[in-house]
Amino acid sequence: MKHRNVVAFVLGVYSCLLAAVTLGKSHLVIAGLWNPQAHHVRRLELIPFGDFFTTTPWWGSVTNAIANVGLFIPMGMLLAMWWPGRAFRRRVVLTCLNISLLIEVLQYFFALGFTDVDDVILNTFGAWIGCAALDRWQLSKRWVVLATFLISMLLLSLLGFGSREMILAKTS
Repeated sequence: MKHRNVVAFVLGVYSCLLAAVTLGKSHLVIAGLWNPQAHHVRRLELIPFGDFFTTTPWWGSVTNAIANVGLFIPMGMLLAMWWPGRAFRRRVVLTCLNISLLIEVLQYFFALGFTDVDDVILNTFGAWIGCAALDRWQLSKRWVVLATFLISMLLLSLLGFGSREMILAKTS
């Protein structure tokens, strides 16, 4: 299988993980990382980092920020491998900005959680970090693809296990 086809496959798997984690939070859980019932809401937060210092517990905003950045680092790396060339960084960042905007709009439209401008900013920053890291440190593309695939499969498995536990708890 050609390298570009492998990247496309892993990009598809990672996109499924991204959709599950961002749009499925009201129905899925990974080891208690979030409360699914808290995401059956339609809330719009348009002030950048407006709730960063008011969220309780205090570490909630920090972990949310780290997760939003980290969630898009692999996407930035994979898209940078997908679009080789000199102008790829701008294309990758703009694509991830649009993906993040689409996720936030869908979350608002379907009342799937908190629609927050912070998420768009932090997701886009994560994509830039992924793209820049791949370019700057000349990371092995084979290892980036393999690591992203394995992590995606692990997290998708955990999502499935968490959902199974939720279903079993509801039927008991």
